Amino acid sequence: MEREKWGIILAAGKGSRMQIDLPKCAIKLGEKTLIERAIDNLKRASVNNIICILGFKKEIIENIIKDKCLICYQKETLGTANAVLEAEKVLNGNFDIIIMAGDMPFISSKTINEAYLKYQNGNYDLLVLSAFVSNPYGYGRIIHNNNEIIDIKEERDCTIDERKINEVNSSVYIVKSEDFFKYLKTIKNNNKQHEYYLTDIVKIYHVNNKKIGSYIIKDNKEIMGINDMNEFRAAEEMIKKTNS
Repeated sequence: MEREKWGIILAAGKGSRMQIDLPKCAIKLGEKTLIERAIDNLKRASVNNIICILGFKKEIIENIIKDKCLICYQKETLGTANAVLEAEKVLNGNFDIIIMAGDMPFISSKTINEAYLKYQNGNYDLLVLSAFVSNPYGYGRIIHNNNEIIDIKEERDCTIDERKINEVNSSVYIVKSEDFFKYLKTIKNNNKQHEYYLTDIVKIYHVNNKKIGSYIIKDNKEIMGINDMNEFRAAEEMIKKTNS
C-alpha cells in the first residue's frame, strides 16, 4: 500500500545576512517568492500535503501561502530540530516526510522523485540528500564510516580534517514518521550555536541501528540556498537564464 507523503518546509528564520526587514522566504525571486517556489517544487513531486514552519514576521508569509499549505509556528529561534518538532502538532500517523529548507528555489521535482524512489526501494528509515562541491565552506559535512552515513557535522563544529570533506548536506531529508518525533526530542543543543540541529538526527538514527541511506544530487545548483545578497543576485541570474 502506498504510504502518504507529507512535506515540511522550514521558513521560520529571519535571514539577517540579507540585511532586509522581511522574512527571507518572503523575498521575490523572479515572479515568485522563495516560499512559493519551495511549495511548487514539492507539489510538482506529488507532495500535496505540506506544512510550513513560520517564525519571524510570520504574518507576512501567512498572507503569501495561506491557501497553499498548513502552517505551524516556531515561537523561539532555537534551531531546525525545534522548528520541525512543531509539525508533530499536525502529523499523527505513519507517513513519509520530506523535509526541506524554504530558501532552496532550485531543488527539482525530478531530484525529489528520484530520491524518494531510492528511499522506497531501499526501505530506509532516513534518506539524506547530499552533493559534492569543490568549495564546501559553510555547508554541513557528511560523515561516513564504511560507506554508511553516520553523522552530519555543521561547519562550526567540524574538526580540521572534517572541513576537508567535500560531500555536503543539502538540507533535504526523507524520513519515516514512525519514531521520528520521539528521536527528534532527544536532540541536545551542546554545539557552538547552542541550537537544536536537525542534522543531529543522523547520529541518533545511527546509534539506534536505523537504516540510513543517501542520494547524491548531481547538479550542485539545486542545493543553492539564499543566505546573502550575493547569493540572491546569483539566483536572479539563474532565474533569468531559465525563464522560470
